[in-house]
Amino acid sequence: FVPSLLAFRAAVWSSGRPPSPLMAPVSPLEPGVNELSEVVRVLQARRIKDSRGRSWEEWLAAQAEQLSDAERLELHPLKHRAETLRRYLADIPKGALEPPGEVEELAARVQRAQRLDLRHSSGKAWPDWLATMANHLPDSERRIRDPRRHSAETLRKFLSEVSEDAHEQLAS
Repeated sequence: FVPSLLAFRAAVWSSGRPPSPLMAPVSPLEPGVNELSEVVRVLQARRIKDSRGRSWEEWLAAQAEQLSDAERLELHPLKHRAETLRRYLADIPKGALEPPGEVEELAARVQRAQRLDLRHSSGKAWPDWLATMANHLPDSERRIRDPRRHSAETLRKFLSEVSEDAHEQLAS
């Protein structure tokens, strides 16, 4: 690590730019990076986007001025500072970080409700209910109809207001 740091500093000084804290190379030993990068990787795999509907790569492009030189060139979360990863995760809609098992189970119940043509207490099926709830949903969920790509909170909200008879049919 030390030789690469010295080479990096030499390159910065030879470029005529003064070094800044943002220009430091990313250390793979920074506390918390492994855990945070794993969360970002899971979000990438689940195609979860930030509150403005941007993927990790799109978020990085929008944050270019705030990233170190080393981070600007890297897409892999493990190559970023813990602070950068925390800022991205703070932009993720509440509920998107829930365990996949719960989301999968709730999504399966919503899909079963769709197959059985079960409706929300307002009389609306899942797609119609989503359309009426659009203003109350996170930006990242507004145009998505697939229940597997919604937060557990949104799925719970829909299922909580499905009629009692429908709950018996969903359980069987």
